[in-house]
Amino acid sequence: MSALLIVATIATGLTIRLAPLGLPNAFVKYGGSLMWALMIYWIVSSVRPLWQLMRGALVSSAIAFCVELFKLYHTPLLDAFRLTLPGKLLLGRVFSLWDLVAYAVAIIVGVIADHMIWSSMQRLPSAERQDEPRLGAIGPADQQPRQIGNTTALSASTHQPPSTADGTLPSFEHRLMCFASIKPAPVS
Repeated sequence: MSALLIVATIATGLTIRLAPLGLPNAFVKYGGSLMWALMIYWIVSSVRPLWQLMRGALVSSAIAFCVELFKLYHTPLLDAFRLTLPGKLLLGRVFSLWDLVAYAVAIIVGVIADHMIWSSMQRLPSAERQDEPRLGAIGPADQQPRQIGNTTALSASTHQPPSTADGTLPSFEHRLMCFASIKPAPVS
């Protein structure tokens, strides 16, 4: 599923940037930047699935910010590459502080989505959980979630991922499917 998220993000970004959809220039520019940074977050989360969400977000931000700052460095060969389609998509051409804002927003959205997916897994009986590590653990593995009413609440500082009967973690695909089927709880 991690690969699916990466591919879907890339496809969305390429569609925004390259398809003649008649979108406003600002949407094309920053929509593509948002998707690029979100792709970086999904890649980092996939490569390091047991990292805390904040660590994954910080590493993703550092990568995105370094690539943006790299736009300030110029050589004839590098500038020639930046004029090609792969160069435009991978490195970009012109430094922009607004891109840094777009990257931060995209990574925050990725962290929130990751957290919501994982939180929805807390509601599943252990028999329905599958065995793939989640994208970014929320806290140290030796701490427990706290109980509030009849639901388990997560805290940024206390969380142990749920596990199946054999001690493995649920798959990301399963978490995503659960997230998609979440309905708001009735207010009592």
